[in-house]
Amino acid sequence: MTYRYERMPKKHKEADQFSVQLEEINLVAAQINAVIKYMEFFKVDNKITFDELLIAIGEKFSPYSDRREMIREDIMRREKIASQVFAEFGFALLHTRTKGVTRPSFGVCMTKDLKPYEDPYFKGVSVVFIMLVPLDENLQVNNNILGYISSMLIEEYEFMDVISRGEKEEIRNALSRYLKKYFNRYLSGI
Repeated sequence: MTYRYERMPKKHKEADQFSVQLEEINLVAAQINAVIKYMEFFKVDNKITFDELLIAIGEKFSPYSDRREMIREDIMRREKIASQVFAEFGFALLHTRTKGVTRPSFGVCMTKDLKPYEDPYFKGVSVVFIMLVPLDENLQVNNNILGYISSMLIEEYEFMDVISRGEKEEIRNALSRYLKKYFNRYLSGI
């Protein structure tokens, strides 16, 4: 196969490379669209414990009990490596790679009264972000998209302002705006 490809006229090689680029662009667009379209937003009681929150996250991100358990265990495993509770920024980030989801997933969980979680594990934060990356052949693309979102949480104060108001559609619109920037940057880098 390689031999045949090497002997192909230059025009065919270019057409082939363009096809591959288009497929990749299509994949990135589809994954970004999934993150925006299926963004989870939910509010919980501020007395919720860390373990109870993990159960709630599993329930939000999967209808299947075995997958819920995978999500919970994978977040626990990741948290044992390094907790990502950023008291100075007012949020915690629970993220992991997991077979519990089939698409890149992003969620925002706040307390019902928008006050801090009482569980000491959360060090007084009032927002928990959840990012789940499926263990599949699109790992790199998904990591890049969710990695961009996590850097945005710290760098974009406006996004945190939007989140602090606790309105789902407003959050989704802001997420969409930022991911549009990411997609445009991605396209200009090709």
